[in-house]
Amino acid sequence: MILTITLNPSVDINYQISGFQIAGANRCHSTMKTAGGKGLNVTRVLHCLNLRVKATGFLGGTNGLFIKRELDREGISHSFIPIKGDTRNCISILHDLHQTEVMEEGPLTTEEEQITFLNEMEEHFKDASVIVASGSLPLGLSVTFYRELINMAHRFQKPFLLDTSGVALRCSLSALPTMIKPNISEFEQLIGKSCNSEEDLIKELKEFPVEIPYIMVTLGDQGAIIKHGEHLYRIIVPKINTINPVGSGDATVAGFAAGLVDGYQGEELFLHSILMGLLNTLEKKTGMVNPSLISHYEKEIKINKLD
Repeated sequence: MILTITLNPSVDINYQISGFQIAGANRCHSTMKTAGGKGLNVTRVLHCLNLRVKATGFLGGTNGLFIKRELDREGISHSFIPIKGDTRNCISILHDLHQTEVMEEGPLTTEEEQITFLNEMEEHFKDASVIVASGSLPLGLSVTFYRELINMAHRFQKPFLLDTSGVALRCSLSALPTMIKPNISEFEQLIGKSCNSEEDLIKELKEFPVEIPYIMVTLGDQGAIIKHGEHLYRIIVPKINTINPVGSGDATVAGFAAGLVDGYQGEELFLHSILMGLLNTLEKKTGMVNPSLISHYEKEIKINKLD
């Protein structure tokens, strides 16, 4: 079983607007509401792949009820800790080949709710084969909260994949998660400098001061660069007609988790990971993939070892 952790889930509202007008009236011809948050996007992709997955985190208010109903409707197992606060909304506006996001901060999580969650995780970690934690921290949680969860995973000798950013990511590195997946801007924030070229990025990855087993820096439609131990890999993806890019990073993480469960290693693991991110862009709904397309598109992704 793959356990996904979404500490700050949301109801994701997707608007598609042609000719978006700033400071003007905009009519939306397409609206979609989804049980969202990065970890739930991961969960849906794993469910599409027919893998056993359980979603956990915090949920509260009417948005929390909406998310539970959506997961039940999709047949996805979940075990969320109820909180007094209201789960947030996040809005994505897709307009003229661009994406603009408005993300609420999220509810306040009390100390009692956090203790209940950690106690529950002790039981869930025992049953999990891989643990995936994604997204931001809600109010009230310490920036070291992910570090606590990583240390718990070490106690149970379970791989822990972490997809977060900013201070939450920086404070988690010393606990040594199995994998981190910043995009290029998040990686630049992490190292405190810009990478003005691919050569700069490669240099920074080679000199990265913490020995995380896997560091994947995603580059949008330019693919990714992955560091595994002393080796670096450049992943090149084909040009495709993207339908919805939202959640592709989450699908990439899901592909990595799925690959670990299926026993993939090295380039086969990286291919499966990036492929899921690519397939997500071909779907209208966020955090979805069509497994029937795997055999076609896996032939289109190129992996070059850089050393």
